[in-house]
Formats: sequence, C-alpha cells, structure tokens
Amino acid sequence: MKSLWRIALGLVVIGVVVAPATMAGITSEVFRVTTTLQGVIQNGPVSNSTIEKVKIRSEDLVNLAQGRTLGTPVPKNEILAFANDCLVNLRLIVYDTDTSRNLVTIGQAVDLSTAFSSKKKYEETIHAFNIYNTTPGGAGSNGIVGGSFYYHGKINIDKDFCPTKFGGQFTGVLRTAFPFIATNIFCTNFVESTTLSQCMTNCNPDCVVNCKTNTISYADCWTNIFPSVELINVIIPRSPISTGKKIGTLILP
Repeated sequence: MKSLWRIALGLVVIGVVVAPATMAGITSEVFRVTTTLQGVIQNGPVSNSTIEKVKIRSEDLVNLAQGRTLGTPVPKNEILAFANDCLVNLRLIVYDTDTSRNLVTIGQAVDLSTAFSSKKKYEETIHAFNIYNTTPGGAGSNGIVGGSFYYHGKINIDKDFCPTKFGGQFTGVLRTAFPFIATNIFCTNFVESTTLSQCMTNCNPDCVVNCKTNTISYADCWTNIFPSVELINVIIPRSPISTGKKIGTLILP
C-alpha cells in the first residue's frame, strides 16, 4: 500500500513540476551529442544479398543532415545536439555554436514514459523520435530521408527535474539517400539480309530439306546517362549516446 501511495505522489510531483515548464515556454537548452551508431545494411540484390556492418558517427549525421558527402570536414561551429525545454520538446538538431541557431532538425521526440528518482536526481525515459527528411535538394542530394528511433534515456536531472546530462541509447532505422550518375547502354539488333545455301536437291517427297542460313546483321547502340539515387535503410540494433553538460541556449526565431 505504501508503494502505491509513493507512486501516486510521484505522479502528482511530475504534474506540478513539468506543467509550468511547458506553459512558461522556457528557452531551449542545448547539449552536445556524442554517438557512433552501430548499424547493419543489406548489400546486393535479393538473390545474392549479404548483411554488412556500418558505423555512423556524430559528424556523419551532421554531414547527412546538411546534404554533404560523407567524409567532408565538418565546420567546427556545427555540432550534433539535443535541444529541450526541461525535457519537453526534445529534438535532435544540428546546432550552430557561432550564432546559437538550429541549422536543421533531424528528429522530434515524443515522451512515451518516464520513471525518476527525486533523491538520486536521475530518470529513465522512453522517447520515440520521428526522423525527418533533411535532404536540402530533395531526392537528388545526400541526406537523411526519414526513419524512426527509440531513445532509452538515462538522464541526470536537477531539483526542478530538468536534464543536466543525457545518456542512454538509440534503437531504430535511419533512412539515407546517396545520389549517383547511372549509365545504361541500350542496343537493338537489325537484320540486313538473309540467304540460304547448301540446300538438298533432287530429294524424295518425304525427305527434309536442310539449308544453311546466312544472315547479315548489325547492332545499333546508344548510351543513356541520368542521375539516380540509392536509398539505404540502416538498421540500428542498439547504440549508446551521451552528452556533457549544457553548452548553450538555442535562440528561437
């Protein structure tokens, strides 16, 4: 019975603390996210496919979100980050440290459930992240084209139940796009002439006449070059994420 009362009391506390944060519209706090997503992809056609391991680092996510080729040096002012208003409106973004602006929102989270310890200043959460299509040039550029993550958060909090440091892990699917120039060669065979030779003569009525067929033909070929996009779904079984302390405040438009 005491446990039930403690749970009920905890729910009341959450309601009292979180609601004012939402109503007040607190400016978003920003935390640098460090992660290496450990994923797998399918390679090759279905009839001869293999599963390959891939790694997507924080800087890779920044490049994809900005529509840049993987491996491009990331400007020092662009970082992968969490932005949140006391754990309300949690977003995964690319943050500009020079201007305190959000350059692009990679994903928006919905809080599915939270359990916390007021004594230890610690909470665990399950958030569902909707991953957006961030390709700046549409389907013809590098980028993230969608997906969804579950975030199991292990979060340090202050006396007002606001995060001071994030930990935990991502699980889900990241959908990516990589453009390339495709080349197809098409050919059509044309028959120019056909002649018969070495046919049997003076044959009885019931015999089969076999002739050698002589055909002269040529092929007319042309090359078709066009832009295309390879879509790759990265399955992320489980990958840890972490942040340090707050690094800045997001200036909203």
